[in-house]
Amino acid sequence: MRSSDAFGPSAARYERTEMSRYIADWVLGMAEPDDDDRMLDLGCGPGTLTKLLSPHVAQVVGTDITPAMLERYRVNTSGTAVAADAELLPFDDGAFSLVVSGSVFHHLRDPQEAICEVARVLRPGGRFVLIDMAGPEHPRRRAIRDEVERARDQSHEAILAPSQVSTWMFEACLDLRADERQVEDKRDVEWVALMGGDLAYVREIMDKHRDEAAGFLALREEDGAFWFRRERAYYCAVRTAR
Repeated sequence: MRSSDAFGPSAARYERTEMSRYIADWVLGMAEPDDDDRMLDLGCGPGTLTKLLSPHVAQVVGTDITPAMLERYRVNTSGTAVAADAELLPFDDGAFSLVVSGSVFHHLRDPQEAICEVARVLRPGGRFVLIDMAGPEHPRRRAIRDEVERARDQSHEAILAPSQVSTWMFEACLDLRADERQVEDKRDVEWVALMGGDLAYVREIMDKHRDEAAGFLALREEDGAFWFRRERAYYCAVRTAR
């Protein structure tokens, strides 16, 4: 299932929780927004990152493939909304000095190509702030985590291990300058409800992989619900001229 199909019905629920997702000081510190910046919000959703950064930059463009999200973006921000796939951006080389992306890359069929596209539309010296779930480095645990994530959200493609991100950044001429982790504990009820998923089915998959913490940092059952601990990764890379 494409993200456009999955996120259309859940756009309003997603918007209500989105503002609590990211650590604002980390985003601002990594992005280092400037009055001269032309910024791209890749997979902009309802405009969370745009609202945080737009007061500090000259111009913002937000892209998404979900019409309902683009509509919320137009309502919530003064940015220009553009329907576009992350793997094929409709912008000239070097069109932006800052690109940000939050909770998008695990939905992409070709995240490596998307990173290449970001590098292409960034001018030399431009910054790329990528925020997404951090996946296990061990392939089996990563596969288990993907199974759980897909049970909850059919648009999930693959969680990215930090080593994958680092390698793809380097190959795309993006110099990784910062790599931080936000650790958070979540309860399955609210997490599944956000995407309108089948709670019983998600719990079945988590229980099947209980011995391996279902691919999370930790997993426990309490009062009939699963609690899990996960990491969100914040990367910042700079476009080099090499």
